[in-house]
Amino acid sequence: MCVGYFIDRKFDLTIYEAPKCGGTTLRVWINFVKNGSLALERKVTSEKYLIGGDGFSSSMRALGYKFNMFKESDTSSNICIVRDPVERFISCYNDKIIKENRWKAIPNMLSPLDIDTFLENLNNLSKLRKKKNIKSILKKITNLNSLIIQKDDLMKNYLWYHFAPISNQYGTKLDYFERIFTMDEINSELKVFLENKWKVVLPFIHTRDAKLSYTLKLPELSESQLQRITSFYSADYGNGWSK
Repeated sequence: MCVGYFIDRKFDLTIYEAPKCGGTTLRVWINFVKNGSLALERKVTSEKYLIGGDGFSSSMRALGYKFNMFKESDTSSNICIVRDPVERFISCYNDKIIKENRWKAIPNMLSPLDIDTFLENLNNLSKLRKKKNIKSILKKITNLNSLIIQKDDLMKNYLWYHFAPISNQYGTKLDYFERIFTMDEINSELKVFLENKWKVVLPFIHTRDAKLSYTLKLPELSESQLQRITSFYSADYGNGWSK
């Protein structure tokens, strides 16, 4: 499965990032170190979302940032950022399903807060990824109006990329990484680590102003919903990606 990563040959370092694990901050820092500028501040709807202006993505690709299948690097230092699976799910849901209105493309979702229907579709999509025989899957799905039989492969891939377990993106070999940072360590331990590597002082960045974010958010999840989400990310808990 695809993952974002940047190989810095000059400093013998590879940085991996999964969705909703601080990737925007990482890319802004990489651009700052390599191009000497932040290239920030753009407004998305009513919130202040710092992601880099026009041409930022092409600039990152030119620097060597890749979005591809995971592969081990031959650099001596490899790092990544992780996040509690439930927290990551909630953040992704608020951002992609509610804020970006992608709930409208999910079969049978009655509102952006219809998380049970979303989880049903996500679980069906997960089964499809694990098995080749779609007919056997369809027999087990009570609601045939499901995301997995829609023709919008772009939407399926987009949602799966953002919501898939981190084990699908980083793999299962935790000892491959020199350091595994948490979201809470981005502007502390990770910042210091990268400053020592790059021999530069990095700016403090928060790529989204939470005070202005989302007019609508998921309410507190029920016990059964939490159990379903935890079960969906069981591989991450089992592989140790649940820091």
